Amino acid sequence: FHGDEVSLVTGDFVIGLYRKEQAFELREVVVTITPVRDEIVDSEEERTGKRLDVPDAENALLLLPKSIGLSAGPVAGVAPDSEEISIGGTIEVSNDRRLLVTGRAAIEEGLELSDVSLWLACEGSNSVESYLELLKFETLDSSGLPRVGFRGDVDRDGKSDLLISFSPHYNRRLLHLFLSSQTRGACELRKAGEFSQTGC
Repeated sequence: FHGDEVSLVTGDFVIGLYRKEQAFELREVVVTITPVRDEIVDSEEERTGKRLDVPDAENALLLLPKSIGLSAGPVAGVAPDSEEISIGGTIEVSNDRRLLVTGRAAIEEGLELSDVSLWLACEGSNSVESYLELLKFETLDSSGLPRVGFRGDVDRDGKSDLLISFSPHYNRRLLHLFLSSQTRGACELRKAGEFSQTGC
């Protein structure tokens, strides 16, 4: 990571969402931060970059601050193989919920896509759908289209939560966690966390 992307220090506790064989769980883990050379900005002698290590890192899907209020233990869910949602596309989240993406091409502006929004659509009474805009980017590289990394009940309230990769630029990685707890209405999710990492 670039140095300013990590505020944690060695010894801090975080909550990690982990894959455990065919299941998932939340674990409270300790982070280790090691200074490393940032190949983009550092000289040969400088070490402003940071490497973040946690136990069993290869199976960690996301690390979250303890302040988010989640507790360790098993989590029901699935981690599909990065289901990408294209413009005009949709995927089912549960029996009465789906995700869809709207947007338009913007080739004339030197950009691939513009006004790209990720929506949650919920079927209500009489099969009438209601819509909630989860995220929107005015410009978007096509490589950053939304991908669902995890669907499950992270907060254990009996409703679906989502971990979504959705980034405006190929050089930036953004993971967004949406939880159903502490929301009002049948078609609601709240953004509870975000993981950001920038390349060069």
